[in-house]
Amino acid sequence: MYTQVLIVLLVCVGFVYPNFPPPPPHGRRPPASRRPYTNLCEKVLGQKFLSHPTDCTKYILCIGKTLHNLNCGNKVWDETLDKCVEKGTTKGPDPCLKPKRWGPPQIYASPPRVPPGGRTATWRFAKPVCTAGSTRRIAHPTKCAQYYDCGSNRQEDWWGTHLRECPYPLLFNVRYAQCDHYSNVRCGRRTVPLDPCDYIANQCRTISCPPCIMRFGTCKGLPNGLHPWKNREETPHFLVCKDQRVVFHGKCMSPTPGYRFVFDPVIHTCLQPKDGYKFP
Repeated sequence: MYTQVLIVLLVCVGFVYPNFPPPPPHGRRPPASRRPYTNLCEKVLGQKFLSHPTDCTKYILCIGKTLHNLNCGNKVWDETLDKCVEKGTTKGPDPCLKPKRWGPPQIYASPPRVPPGGRTATWRFAKPVCTAGSTRRIAHPTKCAQYYDCGSNRQEDWWGTHLRECPYPLLFNVRYAQCDHYSNVRCGRRTVPLDPCDYIANQCRTISCPPCIMRFGTCKGLPNGLHPWKNREETPHFLVCKDQRVVFHGKCMSPTPGYRFVFDPVIHTCLQPKDGYKFP
């Protein structure tokens, strides 16, 4: 009698409380499956603006496959005009009322490094660099001209939270925690920008902006000295290069008023054209 009752109780307990899998050894939980994140700029050629997936006061600038997370400050991003505008003045629907669309809630300012073995690294959530109350200046982990100013004014966070950039061609000196001449800075594994267009500050923020290389030129791969301005050949404009950096934007001036001189790309000097062109 008692044996039969005990068997019935054991069967009921096994039905109500099913057998769970045994816990992992050493008390560790199995790793949770991670959602794969894709680079929003993966298929972009040239540069392109995108609205931020979760914050209407931010926007994304794609320069090739490189993603830059930028900030409008007290304004909002208008994806119709591709620029920051005052709240309530957008051409289309209010961007702050739109539902979340795609992408992770926080995005790296640049792609993560490729781990050893050649496998492609996945995009992850960005971790805050500055702790509460900190006033430190911290070097960007991958870009030698950028740093985080933890004690800065948040209203100046145009490129990301506390993210700042040294003026061209300066780089961030970790030893002195300030921008310094590139010859005094050891970047280590951080990427060293050479062109003015490698700096975010020189990139376009509107679609009507001329391309960066037309406004600043490039000296990458060129020896020191005078060189023609790429894409502006047969004009008076030329570049002075040093250490593959643009150190001066020059313009040929004619000694005779009214006549035009151009920069010769062969002998690298200013000459008067053969046709003796005179300005009207």
